[in-house]
Amino acid sequence: MVIGIGPTPLEKSARKVYAPGLRLWNFIQVLRNEQIEVVVAEALFGEENVEVSSERKHIGGVPITWYTLSLDPEKASRQIRDILSKERVDGIIATTELMNAAVALSEVDLPKWFDFNGDPMAERQLQAYVYGSDAGLLAQWELMLPALISGDHFSTCSKAQKFALIGQLSVCGRLNKTTARHDLVDVLPPGPTHTELRPQSQKKVIRGRVVAEEDFVVLWTGGYNTWTDVDTLFKGLEYAMARDDTIRYVSTGGAIRGHDERTFERFREMVANSPYKERFYFADWVELAELPGYYYESDVAINIDSFSYEALLGCRNRLFDWIIAGLPVITTTMSEVTLLLAEKNLVASFPVGDERALGELLLDVAHNKQLYKERAIRAREFLLTEYTNDRLLAPLVRWAKNPKRAPDIIIRDDDTLQNTLMKAQQNMLKQGKELESLQERVDNLEARLRRIEGSRLFRIINKFKKF
Repeated sequence: MVIGIGPTPLEKSARKVYAPGLRLWNFIQVLRNEQIEVVVAEALFGEENVEVSSERKHIGGVPITWYTLSLDPEKASRQIRDILSKERVDGIIATTELMNAAVALSEVDLPKWFDFNGDPMAERQLQAYVYGSDAGLLAQWELMLPALISGDHFSTCSKAQKFALIGQLSVCGRLNKTTARHDLVDVLPPGPTHTELRPQSQKKVIRGRVVAEEDFVVLWTGGYNTWTDVDTLFKGLEYAMARDDTIRYVSTGGAIRGHDERTFERFREMVANSPYKERFYFADWVELAELPGYYYESDVAINIDSFSYEALLGCRNRLFDWIIAGLPVITTTMSEVTLLLAEKNLVASFPVGDERALGELLLDVAHNKQLYKERAIRAREFLLTEYTNDRLLAPLVRWAKNPKRAPDIIIRDDDTLQNTLMKAQQNMLKQGKELESLQERVDNLEARLRRIEGSRLFRIINKFKKF
């Protein structure tokens, strides 16, 4: 049984497919390629109170039972137990901290593989920065803890994240005498979801409509996430636009509702006040089927990270579609995959936070299109021959063919030091939630006091006190 969060690329009319949906889809595809029978359970972004339902979907002509789950881990855990009362499965593969938590809370007696495609704590750190509040950090750890305690095997999207996850497992007592010679974590770098991306129609989507045929188009696709360095992006574009009248910026995607809506808003505000604002075009979210048209009509695509642990530990899936479509790529080199592509000279890179370097690189690409196009062709060949999901996800396939329990879960004893560490983490969470509740009450009382002190009645009373 494979459990994750969609939508996946199977839903052609979807406008928003994020990394979790791509991860779920790649897992399903590679398992099916190996003739492993799968049952799929999919939760959808923004749909917490969904009642469990099922349908038959076809992938490559093969029918698959496909369940829909609630996004809420508590409710999803009950739904998983219900599904498993009807389906006979040998093991469970789950991805995302939400669905990992749901499986862990279900307490089903099956081997469990939990995938963390990027570090949840590092992602929440960036969200805390964007919204100016650490309130969600404790809740994020609470989501991760059940899976860390009960998982039989784990995976990450990078080697760097593997080491971070090992540290997280250690504070839960999972690095113990029983697992000393056992590797609990595999690295599963995300690979390209598609092997071919071509426009479905001859009708143009931007050239001759929002930009001229001869313009140089810089493309952005996807969400403006917490890691996006919109300041450097904006300044680098302005630098290049001031020196080349043909440069245009075209963006699909935008704010990520319920996760990060501020980063995109701030970028739009900067653009609105720019003397070059007429050279920015925002198409909003478009259907997946329309995206290849944007790829083929653009000259270069851009990915830009600010410094963060999320970038160091995570991945950037959007690069793969650009490269498969033959589009040259400009990127910062923070994540493992961007470093790899830059080292192989398959993408054009610039230092984090250096707007002038970005501006000069944009100008260089604009004035040497053929050179960068040839580099894009080599990048595509690399993804199609060496960086394939069949290779990258091979450890997942091996485990799925013979799912096993972790050695320390098989012989777990309530009196072991391992369990003492687990209980310590659970007690820390309990105390942290109590402190969080107290702090919330203090904040509410302080807010009420400020409202009272600012009221007209309070000012009148204070005046009388002077007499």
